[in-house]
Amino acid sequence: MSTPASDQLLGQTIDGRYRIDSRLARGGMATVYRAADLRLDRPVAVKVLHAHLAEGRGFIDRFRREARAAARLVHPGIVAVHDQGTWGEAPYLVMELVDGPNLRTVMLSHGLPAVGQALDFMAEALSALAAAHNAGLIHRDIKPENILISSTGQVKVADFGLARAVSEVTAASSGIVLGTVAYLSPELVAEGQADQRADVYAAGVVLFELLTGTQPFIGDQPIQVAFQHVHAAFPAPSSRVPWLPQEIDSLVGALTAKDPARRPPDATAALALVKAVRAALPEDVASRAALVGLDQPADSELDDAAVPVPASPEVPAPGSKPRSESNPEPGSEPGPRAPLDRGLGQSSPRLPGLGPTGLSDPGMSAPGPSQGSPQGSPRPPDPETATRGPLGASAGPDSPGSPTTTKAPTAGPSRSRGGGIGQGNPGADQTEMVPTSGHGTGGTTAMPLARILPPAPLSPPPPPTHPRRPRRRLIIWLLVVLALAVAGVGTAYWYFGFGPGSLIAVPNLAGETRQVAEDRLRGLELGSDFELRDSDDVAEGLVIESDPPPSERVKAGTVVNLVVSAGIRMVTIPAEGVVGVDVGLAEAALTEARLDGPVTRELVYDTTVAEGLVLSVEPEGGQSVPHNQAIKLVVSKGPEPIEAPKLTGLTLADAQAAGAEWELTVIQDGEAYSETVAEGLIISQTPNEAEGTYRGRQVTVVVSLGMPFVEVPALRFKTWEQAVAALDAVGLKADQTGVPILGIVQRSDPEAGTSVRKGSTVTVVLV
Repeated sequence: MSTPASDQLLGQTIDGRYRIDSRLARGGMATVYRAADLRLDRPVAVKVLHAHLAEGRGFIDRFRREARAAARLVHPGIVAVHDQGTWGEAPYLVMELVDGPNLRTVMLSHGLPAVGQALDFMAEALSALAAAHNAGLIHRDIKPENILISSTGQVKVADFGLARAVSEVTAASSGIVLGTVAYLSPELVAEGQADQRADVYAAGVVLFELLTGTQPFIGDQPIQVAFQHVHAAFPAPSSRVPWLPQEIDSLVGALTAKDPARRPPDATAALALVKAVRAALPEDVASRAALVGLDQPADSELDDAAVPVPASPEVPAPGSKPRSESNPEPGSEPGPRAPLDRGLGQSSPRLPGLGPTGLSDPGMSAPGPSQGSPQGSPRPPDPETATRGPLGASAGPDSPGSPTTTKAPTAGPSRSRGGGIGQGNPGADQTEMVPTSGHGTGGTTAMPLARILPPAPLSPPPPPTHPRRPRRRLIIWLLVVLALAVAGVGTAYWYFGFGPGSLIAVPNLAGETRQVAEDRLRGLELGSDFELRDSDDVAEGLVIESDPPPSERVKAGTVVNLVVSAGIRMVTIPAEGVVGVDVGLAEAALTEARLDGPVTRELVYDTTVAEGLVLSVEPEGGQSVPHNQAIKLVVSKGPEPIEAPKLTGLTLADAQAAGAEWELTVIQDGEAYSETVAEGLIISQTPNEAEGTYRGRQVTVVVSLGMPFVEVPALRFKTWEQAVAALDAVGLKADQTGVPILGIVQRSDPEAGTSVRKGSTVTVVLV
């Protein structure tokens, strides 16, 4: 079967289960449809790989890896993956359908969120990423399009299509870097290698965009944006929105540090940093949003493309033109960065570790100088003052509400002037302002791995007109060194005494005994407490989990609550209310006793217990068993139906012996004369042998008294022939004796009127 086109899938049913109803979106790798799960009667999202990618084994493996990675993650903030398969030649995923927009749609339809809400969005997204990082997975494609907002306000991270085990993350075997260029970390672009800190970097870019409405780096081609991520200084948010406080600059700078070692190590640490900044943010700042014009990125549906990364640092911008510094952009307003309380009526308290100079933690760097000069600056900034703003942000950002722009590298003369990207070069007249729509940076891109070389060093500054004396220069250098030393000592004191360096990572204690776990926490200067919890999987006495969870960084002295296994929960089987009652009542009694294991019924015939009543329970009542122990109820089916045995013609004793084999009780229910059945034998039975009965029932019989009695008729003075006829009429036989001279009966023996058994012989005496 050939791969179905996207339009041809509408109305079809995939694998007899998922009916495609409508198309939701088309991305660089796949098309997402709204579908109905006919088996479970629920709406789902079905993601089908594009036909032109299904032919490549590498893309198919990546697509299937998405399912395996995402299916391992269980978190309310992660879009769940339900199923995967292949339709024709195209692999597909079946995912949870989130009834809400993504962050990109929210920004375009409602404008930028308030600062506090932006931090809240990012905190929820980082919480979901933390679950993935703790499971050993990274996302590698964090962007507004992959952060969804459900109708209930739940933030959900989608599309783990680039995720893989951290130990397997490398592009050396494939030579391909996959991701959305606008959010790729420098190490992923330059080396093709990344860990959890690449997701932290992308989250910082998304936060920058939520706060300012623009991406930090833009260009006409993805390669230009990738180059800037590697070599250009990351701009401070306040360079685009002047009233943003220094704490926000420091936070974004920490998340987007060029050196991965200077970023938070994973999403858990980044989440703690975002929460700390959010808690310290004044309400008037938290409730304020930047008013800027937003454009839909031009490549929101850009297909995957192979983009060559050159070995040369010169990356020309197609169609770029030199801009004369004497012709600034209209409406620009140069000026220094606005302080926090500008127009707000109050100033923001400083968060420890996020001071005017940014994060002092060596693992969380502040951003460097923002690239280029302010929009419409009438003259190039002085090289020595271009980075004087807090966190190295250059002065003179765009005015709020105006279309934000940034500079892209140009070809030709700018290179000779030392105009490297993001260097703060005073040669501003050799760069061009590029619109913020982010052309070529919004879609997933496949980029051949190639190291992006650093730009050539800046041209040496011209020699001073009046050379300074060596002694004076030496004094200045000594003062600089002394100042740096004092700053370094102060920074180290703050970092290890009060800042992030004073925090302790909670160890993973799952599976340890309580004593070992408490000893480990004590060695880390952490307190401990514990609670017992039943567990079917963890042996008694071992730690199940801890709160705070592993890897969360806490202050010394923090009490870590240990959840210790009490073993499997034991329950006593009820001794009463189970045996001898209806099976439904017995099962209810087991449930009430909190026995939740499987309950089976064994039906047996029983002659004494009515049908449907419980005969016995296994294990027996009164025993203590695990709560999930399998229970068997032996239930009566009543007496067994059998055919009645033939008892007629037997003596009563023989009939009782024959009935005992079938547990039948044989009793005599009267006697009767019988001309056919001998005395003492059974004449009849109830039920008879032609009828059915049940094992253990009663059978009644009638015993024969033998031949009935009759009276000898009067025969005197009768002839022989008359005597014979009279005896025969009552069932008697005649026997002749005497001398029959006259042929008349003189008398009979027995005499007339005597009772004799029918069939007896009467002797007739003739004369």
